[in-house]
Amino acid sequence: MNIPPPLASALFLWAALIAPAALSHPHMFVDSRSELSINKTGQLTGLSTVMLIDELTTLYVLEENGVLSATEPLTDAQRAAIADGVVAGLRHYAFFTDLRIDGARLTFSDARISALDLEKARLAATLELTLETPQELEGRLVELALYDPTYFAAVDTLAAPIMPPALNNCSAHLVDFEPTKLDSGSLVALGALSREETPADPRIGARFADRSTIACVQ
Repeated sequence: MNIPPPLASALFLWAALIAPAALSHPHMFVDSRSELSINKTGQLTGLSTVMLIDELTTLYVLEENGVLSATEPLTDAQRAAIADGVVAGLRHYAFFTDLRIDGARLTFSDARISALDLEKARLAATLELTLETPQELEGRLVELALYDPTYFAAVDTLAAPIMPPALNNCSAHLVDFEPTKLDSGSLVALGALSREETPADPRIGARFADRSTIACVQ
């Protein structure tokens, strides 16, 4: 199977050919940290996620945008071009964001990059997602998993989501992915894939996801 066209394009998903020697999934690596967003009445309205991209993928994206060095300051035009590519690419993969309340997956009405810059030769992009419908939190269970469904990118969640001070009745907990939970057959199959191939399971990435839970008591 070929890589889906959105994943193969130059700016999509920061994506593409980051390491000539890479012979198995994943090919891109992302460190992430999220913060919940609420309105004045305490309803959940969305979340903000900082995605820090590995150095090799960063170099690829910079080159595509005419930036000669990861230490060279980005211009406003370069930031805008990269940000547009990030949003367009991530849209095809549910923004790498699986947000649920009481088991029901939530959908987003808007997505934008609110900040984008270089941090020690790595691209850092802040993705702001707005829910289609604000959600009450008291007495409900919020679950968040950040992952690429195709596992072209490996997303590492660094910590449980940050919560606004107003959510002082909520507690967050992060459960890291445990590699031992994957069967050996899946690992062998993934290891055999080239970067031009995608896994047979279109949602294989969910099996590698770190998962956060937020519980809000009444």
